[in-house]
Amino acid sequence: MTNRSGKKLNSNPLQPAEYQLIPLVKLLHNGFNSVLISDGVGVGKTISACYILSFLQSALSRPSLILCPPLLVDKWLLELKEKFDIKGIPIRTIEELPTAIGETYVKNVKRSQTYVMTNSLLSQNVSFDFNDLGLIIFDEIHNYRNQETVSHRAALRLSEKASNRIGLSATPINNSIEDFVSELNILLPNIEREVLNLSINESWGKDPGIVTLPLVTRFTKERLGIHFARRIIKQYEVAYPSNYTEKVTAYIQAVREKNCGKASFFEDVTYFRMAASSPIAISKALENNFYLETDMKMQILKEFICDTASNHVLLFCEFEETAYYIDKNIVDRECYVITGSIPIFERQAIIEAFKQSDKALLVMTPVGTEGLDLQFCDTVVNYDLHWNPMKIEQRIGRIDRIGQKKNEIFIINFIVENSIDSRVISVLQNKLKLIKESIFETGEIIRIESPHGGILVDPISLEKEMSIGQNLISAISLSNTIPERDYEVLKYVKMEYCSPMAISDAGKRNLRSEAFLENREQSQDWFTQNDDKADKLRDLISFYK
Repeated sequence: MTNRSGKKLNSNPLQPAEYQLIPLVKLLHNGFNSVLISDGVGVGKTISACYILSFLQSALSRPSLILCPPLLVDKWLLELKEKFDIKGIPIRTIEELPTAIGETYVKNVKRSQTYVMTNSLLSQNVSFDFNDLGLIIFDEIHNYRNQETVSHRAALRLSEKASNRIGLSATPINNSIEDFVSELNILLPNIEREVLNLSINESWGKDPGIVTLPLVTRFTKERLGIHFARRIIKQYEVAYPSNYTEKVTAYIQAVREKNCGKASFFEDVTYFRMAASSPIAISKALENNFYLETDMKMQILKEFICDTASNHVLLFCEFEETAYYIDKNIVDRECYVITGSIPIFERQAIIEAFKQSDKALLVMTPVGTEGLDLQFCDTVVNYDLHWNPMKIEQRIGRIDRIGQKKNEIFIINFIVENSIDSRVISVLQNKLKLIKESIFETGEIIRIESPHGGILVDPISLEKEMSIGQNLISAISLSNTIPERDYEVLKYVKMEYCSPMAISDAGKRNLRSEAFLENREQSQDWFTQNDDKADKLRDLISFYK
């Protein structure tokens, strides 16, 4: 294989797969110029997006923009260069932004330039007045699901600058169907949000395929038959002593009363989660000493780390104080920590040092749940659990992805009895099974029995959090069919286009969507069904305008 300059590529790491062309086919065919790639964690969403990028750059000769979390900028630059021979230009700071924007207005600048911009800039009060973008890719698009945030509004403005749009997310529904509406709102910026909301909600209750078949792809390792590691789940149940749980609960209630009952739901739930996480976290937050003579949760972790045969262990906790508390207590192996306080430019070096260590533990707060490739690890520890399976699946997806060479991976869950998360899980567990065989399916992650022991939550916080959980399950249960036809049509994909050079050449020839599938009755039927669903969606949109 040769690159665009004619030089031979000796070791392109790209492994062609037919399913990775389906998003391009849908984007070219659906008439919306947009697609949401919600393939399972680790299946290769970035590769699917790069096929589209390579095609459109050749077809349109216009600049493209990739928007991603700060820690993933270098990953995108590497993927583009190594696998598609595309040189990306990073935009990491406000100072770099005006130059990149200005280049999109200059006619003699290379028109097929690709910019990779950190999404942290979306919260800044700056202009994103790019000119004539051919494509924008929103990596981890669920980060902008809250329509009230500055980042959502900025993402919406950015989307209007491009003629084609891609969203990437393995977990597009995190809390409710409103997440999905917000993401499609960004991908379809010319449709008013309320119109889109009414259209999606009506179709979701009758036939989710009206939205998902033309606009969404969802391929999973299990359904594709790709080798994936068997998940071995081990759980440790921890019961904090009653004097601790009672003191914490009483103190949180006192704080609420002191504020005349005005403490926010977020504060209440966070305090209880901190107490379940570690005594040091809640002590720091409430400026009080919730001392434990023996922290059994930490004791069990120390024993596990000492006994495990895994050379590289990845641990997730929710709070920074807990992360450094673990770092201080683990002495049997090298320990690395990444929290929100660690500068972005230092994080990749920490991950590389962890990888090069013979025996190490990497402790991460939620900053590490997206995008990172850590498949050289075979063990994930959920030191702090969360009832939302999407959050846990994102963590496990750091190691359970294409490139994992082990036949088994280990998921270690710490269950704090009667914590807010264990209580919600115990109620929703049967309903969580509805996620199986849904368009937003997750892998096996949690097993939990009915809780017992001291209660580390109060009825008010539990009821409010339970309501959020019920909304999530209701939203997911409505999507209980995968677009089966997407799997059936894979056998008709023309594999010769599953290469960077071939897809770039296809763009130069401006091939239509039908050119990528063999012209058989079955593939034509797939196109017909896509057209039918897309027409129904357009009818709904027209009705609610």
